[in-house]
Amino acid sequence: MGLSYDDFDALFPNVKREALHLEMRDSYGTEAEIPHLAKWAAGEPDDLSWLQPWCTLVRDATKAGRSFRRARVVSEPFSDYQRWAHSLTGPMVEAGGGHPVGAPCPGLGADVPWQRLLAVR
Repeated sequence: MGLSYDDFDALFPNVKREALHLEMRDSYGTEAEIPHLAKWAAGEPDDLSWLQPWCTLVRDATKAGRSFRRARVVSEPFSDYQRWAHSLTGPMVEAGGGHPVGAPCPGLGADVPWQRLLAVR
Protein backbone atom coordinates (compact mmCIF):
# COMPACT_ATOMS: atom_id res chain seq x y z
CA MET A 1 0.00 0.00 0.00
CA GLY A 2 1.27 3.45 -0.91
CA LEU A 3 1.39 6.64 1.08
CA SER A 4 -1.66 8.83 1.47
CA TYR A 5 -1.60 12.11 -0.44
CA ASP A 6 -1.03 14.04 2.81
CA ASP A 7 1.80 11.72 3.91
CA PHE A 8 3.43 11.98 0.50
CA ASP A 9 3.07 15.77 0.46
CA ALA A 10 4.55 16.02 3.98
CA LEU A 11 7.82 14.41 2.86
CA PHE A 12 8.94 17.24 0.59
CA PRO A 13 9.51 20.07 3.09
CA ASN A 14 12.09 17.76 4.71
CA VAL A 15 14.18 17.26 1.56
CA LYS A 16 17.79 18.03 2.38
CA ARG A 17 19.44 17.57 -1.03
CA GLU A 18 17.35 15.78 -3.64
CA ALA A 19 13.91 14.26 -4.11
CA LEU A 20 13.39 11.45 -6.61
CA HIS A 21 9.86 10.51 -7.61
CA LEU A 22 9.16 7.49 -9.80
CA GLU A 23 5.63 7.23 -11.20
CA MET A 24 4.73 3.83 -12.61
CA ARG A 25 0.92 3.67 -12.52
CA ASP A 26 -1.41 4.51 -15.37
CA SER A 27 -3.62 6.35 -12.86
CA TYR A 28 -3.32 7.54 -9.29
CA GLY A 29 -6.61 9.38 -8.89
CA THR A 30 -6.02 10.81 -5.43
CA GLU A 31 -8.81 12.76 -3.74
CA ALA A 32 -6.92 15.97 -4.46
CA GLU A 33 -6.66 15.18 -8.17
CA ILE A 34 -10.08 13.75 -9.04
CA PRO A 35 -12.02 17.04 -9.34
CA HIS A 36 -9.30 18.59 -11.52
CA LEU A 37 -9.04 15.52 -13.74
CA ALA A 38 -12.84 15.65 -14.16
CA LYS A 39 -12.68 19.33 -15.20
CA TRP A 40 -9.94 18.51 -17.72
CA ALA A 41 -11.93 15.56 -19.11
CA ALA A 42 -14.99 17.82 -19.53
CA GLY A 43 -12.90 20.40 -21.37
CA GLU A 44 -13.40 22.98 -18.63
CA PRO A 45 -10.69 25.53 -17.87
CA ASP A 46 -8.59 25.11 -14.74
CA ASP A 47 -6.55 28.00 -13.37
CA LEU A 48 -4.31 25.48 -11.56
CA SER A 49 -4.52 27.48 -8.33
CA TRP A 50 -4.72 24.16 -6.47
CA LEU A 51 -1.25 23.30 -7.86
CA GLN A 52 0.38 26.53 -6.66
CA PRO A 53 1.31 25.33 -3.13
CA TRP A 54 3.28 22.48 -4.73
CA CYS A 55 4.92 24.80 -7.25
CA THR A 56 5.84 27.21 -4.44
CA LEU A 57 7.38 24.39 -2.41
CA VAL A 58 9.46 23.24 -5.40
CA ARG A 59 10.45 26.81 -6.31
CA ASP A 60 11.57 27.60 -2.74
CA ALA A 61 13.45 24.31 -2.39
CA THR A 62 15.31 24.71 -5.69
CA LYS A 63 16.27 28.28 -4.76
CA ALA A 64 17.73 26.78 -1.56
CA GLY A 65 19.85 24.37 -3.63
CA ARG A 66 17.69 21.23 -3.48
CA SER A 67 16.69 19.33 -6.59
CA PHE A 68 13.52 17.51 -7.57
CA ARG A 69 13.51 14.76 -10.18
CA ARG A 70 10.53 12.87 -11.53
CA ALA A 71 10.39 9.89 -13.85
CA ARG A 72 7.06 8.86 -15.32
CA VAL A 73 6.73 5.43 -16.89
CA VAL A 74 3.63 5.20 -19.08
CA SER A 75 1.74 2.47 -20.92
CA GLU A 76 0.25 2.64 -24.37
CA PRO A 77 -2.43 3.47 -25.11
CA PHE A 78 -2.12 6.46 -22.79
CA SER A 79 -4.77 6.72 -20.11
CA ASP A 80 -6.78 9.90 -19.66
CA TYR A 81 -5.00 10.29 -16.33
CA GLN A 82 -1.58 10.23 -18.04
CA ARG A 83 -2.73 12.78 -20.61
CA TRP A 84 -4.00 15.03 -17.82
CA ALA A 85 -0.88 14.56 -15.67
CA HIS A 86 1.24 15.41 -18.68
CA SER A 87 -0.65 18.68 -19.11
CA LEU A 88 0.57 19.70 -15.63
CA THR A 89 4.26 19.15 -16.37
CA GLY A 90 4.88 22.68 -17.66
CA PRO A 91 3.98 24.54 -14.45
CA MET A 92 5.99 22.08 -12.37
CA VAL A 93 9.07 22.45 -14.57
CA GLU A 94 8.68 26.24 -14.52
CA ALA A 95 8.68 26.08 -10.72
CA GLY A 96 12.09 24.43 -10.84
CA GLY A 97 11.13 20.78 -10.92
CA GLY A 98 13.88 19.97 -13.41
CA HIS A 99 14.46 19.87 -17.13
CA PRO A 100 12.19 17.47 -18.99
CA VAL A 101 13.52 14.67 -21.13
CA GLY A 102 11.72 11.98 -23.01
CA ALA A 103 11.00 10.30 -26.29
CA PRO A 104 8.43 10.95 -29.02
CA CYS A 105 5.01 9.60 -28.13
CA PRO A 106 2.66 10.11 -31.07
CA GLY A 107 -0.29 8.70 -29.12
CA LEU A 108 -0.46 11.86 -27.03
CA GLY A 109 -1.21 14.01 -30.06
CA ALA A 110 0.61 16.68 -31.99
CA ASP A 111 -0.06 19.35 -29.37
CA VAL A 112 2.10 17.57 -26.79
CA PRO A 113 5.77 18.54 -26.70
CA TRP A 114 7.60 15.20 -26.63
CA GLN A 115 10.38 16.59 -24.45
CA ARG A 116 8.02 16.71 -21.48
CA LEU A 117 6.70 13.17 -21.45
CA LEU A 118 8.79 10.69 -19.53
CA ALA A 119 10.91 12.30 -16.90
CA VAL A 120 11.75 15.47 -15.14
CA ARG A 121 15.28 15.40 -13.87
